[in-house]
Amino acid sequence: MSRVLPFDRRVVLRPVSDGAGPSHLIAIGEYLLVIDPWASEIRRYSAANIDAPPHVVTFPRSFAPWRTRWDGDDVQLISEPFGGEDCYDFRPRSSMTIAQAMVEVMPLSGVSAFPITPWRGPDDGASTPSFIPLGGDGAEICALRRAGSLSDGRSLWWWSEIDGSAHDIARGGRVSAPHFVGVFDRDGSGPVSTVQIVTATYGPLAPNSSLPNPSLLVKPGFEYLAATDDTLWIVAADTAAIPAFNLLACDLSELAPGEHATLSLVDPHASAVDRDNPVHSAPPPVVVTIDEPPAGPRDAWFRSVRDRLRAQATHAWAYPEGAAARPCGGADRCIVGADASGALGSGEAFSTPVGDKIDGRGGAEWMRPRDLIDARAGETFRGIPYSIGGFDLVETFDVRLADTYRAGSPALPPPIGHIREGLEWPDAAANYPLGIDCSALVARIFGIRVRSTAEMVAPRRLRLSDGRFVEVPHGPDHGCAEPVRHLREILPGDVLLREGHIVIYSEAMPVPGGWAMRVFEASSRTGRVGESVYDPSFFDGWWILRVRLEGSPDCPQWIEAALTRS
Repeated sequence: MSRVLPFDRRVVLRPVSDGAGPSHLIAIGEYLLVIDPWASEIRRYSAANIDAPPHVVTFPRSFAPWRTRWDGDDVQLISEPFGGEDCYDFRPRSSMTIAQAMVEVMPLSGVSAFPITPWRGPDDGASTPSFIPLGGDGAEICALRRAGSLSDGRSLWWWSEIDGSAHDIARGGRVSAPHFVGVFDRDGSGPVSTVQIVTATYGPLAPNSSLPNPSLLVKPGFEYLAATDDTLWIVAADTAAIPAFNLLACDLSELAPGEHATLSLVDPHASAVDRDNPVHSAPPPVVVTIDEPPAGPRDAWFRSVRDRLRAQATHAWAYPEGAAARPCGGADRCIVGADASGALGSGEAFSTPVGDKIDGRGGAEWMRPRDLIDARAGETFRGIPYSIGGFDLVETFDVRLADTYRAGSPALPPPIGHIREGLEWPDAAANYPLGIDCSALVARIFGIRVRSTAEMVAPRRLRLSDGRFVEVPHGPDHGCAEPVRHLREILPGDVLLREGHIVIYSEAMPVPGGWAMRVFEASSRTGRVGESVYDPSFFDGWWILRVRLEGSPDCPQWIEAALTRS
């Protein structure tokens, strides 16, 4: 058994409030840079004195950090467009040049001076190490990044793999993309020693538990680890009583040549619950073989789905008069309540607490989408905004925007923004925020009832035709959700799900250092409905579900033979 490495330092970066978190951790010279898109900030920490207050500069909110390219000692931070007139387009990217000399003279606070220019595309001169995946036969590397420099001229590289093993339904249905870091010699050979970063586990569903071993890395950034000298640094979200994003440090100096160690971000307390759960100790794994329906009809279906999604991502609308004052008097976030009509706001008139899953007693927090911060009346935006509790597609969004923000309107206009993670509105008559959230986007596009991601990942116990049982997530309502047993089997239109977020898979695409997954989502990272590109490791531990709308002739037989939930 490999040795489990401990964390020896921890620095709190900020509370977990937006569901996304910092996107990049970059080691450059003697400093660590934390890139945080939600706040549009770059924070510089001293690796030698990590507890000292950081230097903080802001960058334009239109810049959306995606991935990095190293150019000697400097870094190119590439921006990912979330949409446009042609929605997702690989060409109009920009890049921020983060030069080591400029990092060293960063001011204590202010506006970023790192230049932003059009990105020309990947250069062919970048060299990457060549080695055999650790996952054995059939495993393949899906992402490879430089993490930083160690002592004696060695370097640390991070990569993730798609495992090569076939999955049955009982174990499958999850993205399995292990994360590793490896120590490479000065000449690039190696890895001399390796560390596996455990971000999720793949046990079966347990009653009333969506992910039996929830990860501390709730939503990993694109590049969330870096190395300085002999220290590995990781940004992870702690799911303790006061959720916070932390910067964690692990000493690699005692990692012996040839050693394979483990560094776990999984909550050990959550793991213990499942080990003691007798429900899953007896039934053997169940293998279900399902014939795939003809590709033609499904392709036509997804083309229509993609067109509707892109219509949400490209929709142009004007920021209305008065929107900036709702509900927080111009502030970008505040604690809100409701008045007698159900309208949301802050102050004495809104004295009824608004409860949610996080705090059922009330005290819900409202946050403006990042794209709308500092917005001016009349300014044009693209994409239906992301709003927790919202379920507006283009048609209802335009009507509600016009009706409630017009001059002299008697109605109290709904806020454009989201009311913390987890708030659910009882019906469409409620004064819910303008916009749409992730689960409502899937439901409205697929034409089914809106249900929360917590309901989707709740276990459904099925009896198969041979009399055995298997537990799978419920999935989207009336969706005949079938777990996809391996990432290689994912098809356009499948959904990727964890409690708290759901996205719709579109396609795979090559990127420097591996391949990536292009998805549609409504999220706090995008601030609206848009297309995003992620490494498969981003979804490590998430469920992959194939939604076959109820009544469809290709609804799999094993669903039809199932019992109701136990």
